[in-house]
Amino acid sequence: DGNFWRAAPMPMPKKGYFTRGEILEGFHEVSMPDSFWLTGASCVWHWDNMHKNWEEKLNPPTFQDGKRLGKLWRLFFMDNKPFLVARYEYDWMVSGRERLKTHVHGDRINLIGDKVYCFDNRWIEVSNAVTKPLFIEQVVSSGKKGFMRSDEGEIYQVDSSSVSKLTVPGHCEALAVTSSDTLLASFRDIGVYELAKDWTLLFKVPSSQTNVADHVSLAEDNGRIAVLYNNFLTSKASSLWVFSGTELSRFEFPKAVQTK
Repeated sequence: DGNFWRAAPMPMPKKGYFTRGEILEGFHEVSMPDSFWLTGASCVWHWDNMHKNWEEKLNPPTFQDGKRLGKLWRLFFMDNKPFLVARYEYDWMVSGRERLKTHVHGDRINLIGDKVYCFDNRWIEVSNAVTKPLFIEQVVSSGKKGFMRSDEGEIYQVDSSSVSKLTVPGHCEALAVTSSDTLLASFRDIGVYELAKDWTLLFKVPSSQTNVADHVSLAEDNGRIAVLYNNFLTSKASSLWVFSGTELSRFEFPKAVQTK
């Protein structure tokens, strides 16, 4: 609530339960200046701070491509207008798509890429001129611009009329929005850049932290930038680096107390 951490109840889908897959897939949050949203199990909840409970204020459309049904994957807002990203493929098919082949001809299976929808009196699919299927891992918004990071490290800009690919310095591993509404991006093996009119390098990443398996998180607050490296596949410790504007420093996590 801005002062204290308080326990909150779990939101619940209208069907009254979560499947095991929905719990394993987890939840994604969207923080607005005056509201907080949570997505999961193809549902969207808004936190009602007055009554201390969750509300389903958005009614997502039925995502359908031919006979294929999709699920709500990501949520973001631009000028308080909601945008949704829908996914039509299983996660294991997306991550292993380069290895997938049909049993008959040996041709690669054509997957349906993620699609973007915006609400303007009704849900409308946003036009996408990108020819290859896109699979989005992260979305952020800044003013009237939305940005999406694909699982291949590409960045796409989106508005209510189109999706377009940005030219980037390298493989993007994390996005964030600054206090002044500009875009931040961390690029593997290169560093953290800010996008105003053009990409500007703010600082280089520590070479010892570079790892393809790392999950990278990025945040900014009034000029201070934090980069967190987590590796879920090995016992490598997480590391947090903070850039003050002139100096990059590492912050150590306190060690857990060992008990017998």
